[in-house]
Amino acid sequence: MNEVQSTPPAPVAPLARWGRALLLVAAVAVLVFAPVPICPTRNWLHIPCPGCGATRAFLLALQGHFAESFRMHPLAMVAAVLAVPTAIVALRGIVQTGNPPPLPRLLKGAWYVLVAALIVVWLARFAGHFGGPVAV
Repeated sequence: MNEVQSTPPAPVAPLARWGRALLLVAAVAVLVFAPVPICPTRNWLHIPCPGCGATRAFLLALQGHFAESFRMHPLAMVAAVLAVPTAIVALRGIVQTGNPPPLPRLLKGAWYVLVAALIVVWLARFAGHFGGPVAV
């Protein structure tokens, strides 16, 4: 039987690792603080996606408007809280090796649960719950 031997990836220089980490942070900042809507579902289909309103809800929470934030998207702060350890794991891996490592099992499971909850809330909003679909 022929075994395929995989070679480990080439080491990434420390400066390049830090550059990758900063690029990731910059990309996330652009996504969160973009002055125009970047959601493909919103732009192409003209309907809200499961996460529609989450960025606006997060920004409302940052301003201390928690009730408005919850009305905009009830799971936005859960996603924001879950994003913190995810970012720490990814950035630490990028700085150490140049590549993000796989997520720990518990964190990965939490994301699966959150995505399922996002879909449930999305469908419930179309049925008129949680204030109905968020404005696109």
